[in-house]
Amino acid sequence: VDLARLAGARPSGVFCESMNDNGTTSRRPGLKTSARRRGLKICPIADLIKFHSTREKQVERIEVAKGPTDFSEFDLFRYRSKRDGQDQVALV
Repeated sequence: VDLARLAGARPSGVFCESMNDNGTTSRRPGLKTSARRRGLKICPIADLIKFHSTREKQVERIEVAKGPTDFSEFDLFRYRSKRDGQDQVALV
C-alpha cells in the first residue's frame, strides 16, 4: 500500500509469502536469488521507514506562545510527534 501511494497510484496491495521448494518461508537470501532470477526488485520495510523518516516531517507544530521566566521571556513551541502522538516543548 505504501509503495502504491508513493508511486501516485491507488493505495492497494497484496499480502503473500514466498515459499522455498521444501515448504519453508523464504528469507532474504532466497528472496534475492528468486527476485534476480525473475527480474524483480526487492524493497525491505526498513528502506521504506528510512525513506519516510528522511523525507517527511516527523512532528507538527501545535502552538506557539510567549512565556516569561525568571531569566527572560521565551517563545514556547509545542510540537506533536506524528509517530506516537506525544507532545514536546521547545523554549526559544
